[in-house]
Amino acid sequence: MNKKKIKNTRSYWIYGKHPVISAILNPNRRILKLVINSNKEKVYLKTLKEKIFISKKNIDIKILEPSYFNKLINFRINQGIAVLVEPLELSSIDSFFKNKSALKSNISILLSDINDPHNIGAIIRSAVAFDIKDIFLKKNRTPKDTQTIAKVASGGLDHINIYNFGNTSVTFKKLKKLGWYIIGLELDTELILNNIKKEKFNFDKILIIMGSESSGIRTLIKKNCDILVKIPINSHNINSLNVSCAAAITFYQIRNLLDARK
Repeated sequence: MNKKKIKNTRSYWIYGKHPVISAILNPNRRILKLVINSNKEKVYLKTLKEKIFISKKNIDIKILEPSYFNKLINFRINQGIAVLVEPLELSSIDSFFKNKSALKSNISILLSDINDPHNIGAIIRSAVAFDIKDIFLKKNRTPKDTQTIAKVASGGLDHINIYNFGNTSVTFKKLKKLGWYIIGLELDTELILNNIKKEKFNFDKILIIMGSESSGIRTLIKKNCDILVKIPINSHNINSLNVSCAAAITFYQIRNLLDARK
């Protein structure tokens, strides 16, 4: 375990079958309370007991009447199941280098000034779908609404490693020294994402940088990119994609490029 952790002690509810089970099975997730709507007791109880046994956690299950259950989680759409959790700790950049430097292949993501929790949750969900394990955020620029991120990520939040991106210049210098190739998504560039030729794509460790829709990638971060690419769209009809949509397209394309070289 890395010693440098950034702690956030605010608890929140995760609700819905897949997010709850993912939270239970995440060894780094502390569960404070698990509740089930009594209408769903027969649906969930056996499965949950099995998952808790696998997780080796000591979690009490409370069966609640529907009215009390819904009030407890503020009447959100919930599938009749919820857990009260402590936030996952944001790991230090040092732990990333300690655990990932020796990897021969890796795709990681850096979110530059993306503040909408819905977008962050959707990006995490897509990342996990394409087997991307690591994401960088800036602690002081990360939204506090972890509950929304967890809900939109649909369990993905408990399947990805989240790191606090350290000093920009120092971190990029170390990434490049250790063999990471840095790709930035940018509207104002000539190179198109799907024109990257697989025979010339000789990099096995890649950092993908996504910027905000309003301002794009920060200037200092952009200067550290090895290439800037864009996704081709019909700009006569619409001028940009939502960042989470752009992320899913990018993850798919980069994953295909790496897989084609195997």
